[in-house]
Amino acid sequence: MESGSNRKRRDDEFRELSQFRDAIIQSANVWINALDETGTVTLWNEAAEEISGYTAEEVVGSDEIWTWLYPDETYRNDILNNVSAILQGEKAVEEFQTTIETKDGSCRTLSWNSHAITDAAGELQGSVAVGRDITDRTNREREFEALKERFQAYVETASDLLSVIDEEGISKYESPAVKRMLGYEPDELVGEDNFQYIHPDDRAKVRKNISTMIEEPDSTATSVEYRYEHADGHWVWLETVGCNKTHTAVDGYVLSTRDITERKEREQELRRQNDRLSEFSSIVSHDLRNPVNIAQGYLEAARAECDSDHLEDVEIALTRIDQIVNQTLSLARHGETIGKKNTVDTASLAEQCWKGVDTAGADLRLRDPPVIKADPRAVRHLFENLFRNAIEHGGEDVTVCVGPCDEGFYVEDDGVGLPDEVRTDLFAPLPSAGGEPAGLGLTIVKRIIDAHEWEIQPTESAAGGARFEIRSVTIDHRNGRR
Repeated sequence: MESGSNRKRRDDEFRELSQFRDAIIQSANVWINALDETGTVTLWNEAAEEISGYTAEEVVGSDEIWTWLYPDETYRNDILNNVSAILQGEKAVEEFQTTIETKDGSCRTLSWNSHAITDAAGELQGSVAVGRDITDRTNREREFEALKERFQAYVETASDLLSVIDEEGISKYESPAVKRMLGYEPDELVGEDNFQYIHPDDRAKVRKNISTMIEEPDSTATSVEYRYEHADGHWVWLETVGCNKTHTAVDGYVLSTRDITERKEREQELRRQNDRLSEFSSIVSHDLRNPVNIAQGYLEAARAECDSDHLEDVEIALTRIDQIVNQTLSLARHGETIGKKNTVDTASLAEQCWKGVDTAGADLRLRDPPVIKADPRAVRHLFENLFRNAIEHGGEDVTVCVGPCDEGFYVEDDGVGLPDEVRTDLFAPLPSAGGEPAGLGLTIVKRIIDAHEWEIQPTESAAGGARFEIRSVTIDHRNGRR
């Protein structure tokens, strides 16, 4: 028979063990709760209180917690079916995820391990559940999956070709754009030496570009233009820029490539046109200037001998011929090539150009036009020709305005405007619909616009005059007024 002292010692040890157990449960950083065989809460630790917002006093002894945590009836019934199966010893769960609604209305995601508990005789007494708050982790996973989906969608739909190569130029990945751009299936080029498809005349500069990218990882990435053999055998002009740092996720060097064939063909055609125009302008200059100079000499001699009104008409005609020669030479000089782009204060430059044009009684008004990136010399000729055009067609008392518009600037006047019938061939050096020569001034303007890859739209000003809107301009926001 057990003595009283032994029983007391055993009770004390059991009490200390229970206190130690309770201390561990309460101080644990994971949610711990226990249920009796009816599903009523019998244990609710401090972490459960902190995560759910419900205190042990609110929860222990009640089964209302299921409605509080899972307000959606369908979802709650699924949870309770699992709880019932655990209480009956039919199953245990590991890493079972649920989303609860906390007391403050926010949602948290928990990962559960739960199993039934039995007494010494093996009788079911309830269950215990341990939950880890994985909300932050699941949010990161969702964000990562969304990012992956967006990136995959970008790769599959991007107009540019994305490639991954190793240090030897061997392809490790080609995005789906390779089929549209070069005619190859993506897997067809993987494992292949890209240099064998590059035009022999271009291989050296491409190798140099890639070598610099690899050997100087901190250097600024630069693009390289070259010809690549299409699957059907013709050459395609490409422009490629590479990422100069490898990444463990891709295990290689990432290249972004675009098809510039049309641009190259356009540049080549424009060069041919400019060469022809330059040759033509030289002929015009040589063959017309000499006769004009001779005619001007005879004109002065004729004036010395007689006084005739017809001589003034002759002078006007000779002046017009001289203008045509000068414009033709200017047109040849301002083809589709421009100088270095610098910061251009269009207000200041427009004011300078106005002083260099015979403006008679015309007036210039500046309405805070933007600071842009462009070839200053070319923009000077653009302003001069637009100003001359406004004065020539708008009259000596015309008012010309220069101001900002969406992605660029405008030049407008309050003159007679642009008839609809002349707008279609406004920039062509041909006779207008009325039969009068349109001159070369606007043709020069158009070539300067094209050389900068801008756009020009002739329209009507608020005053009914002509308005030219120059768009797709690079605005220098750091130095600009807009």
